[in-house]
Amino acid sequence: MPLFRILSGLLLSLMAATVFAQTVGKAILVIGNVVVIRSGVELPLNRNDVLQSGDVIKTMQLSNAQIRMNDESLIALRPGTEFKIDEFRFDGKQDGS
Repeated sequence: MPLFRILSGLLLSLMAATVFAQTVGKAILVIGNVVVIRSGVELPLNRNDVLQSGDVIKTMQLSNAQIRMNDESLIALRPGTEFKIDEFRFDGKQDGS
């Protein structure tokens, strides 16, 4: 029984971490070798991949990426760039702030 409780608690913790990860935008253009580092894991970044607070995006030589943030702003990353999304806040209002 204690093992079941431990595993249940671990599963709930993992689910909560996924729920609370804030989606901040998505990759709309990826050319060449571009990766996203999330929670210490490096993965290839592909077009339409969702980005979260805390992600690091790295473009290698001869690579580019464009990110559309939730507030519709556009970020263009040139070759050899490392870009970290520390925190992003947008309440959904288009009031110019």
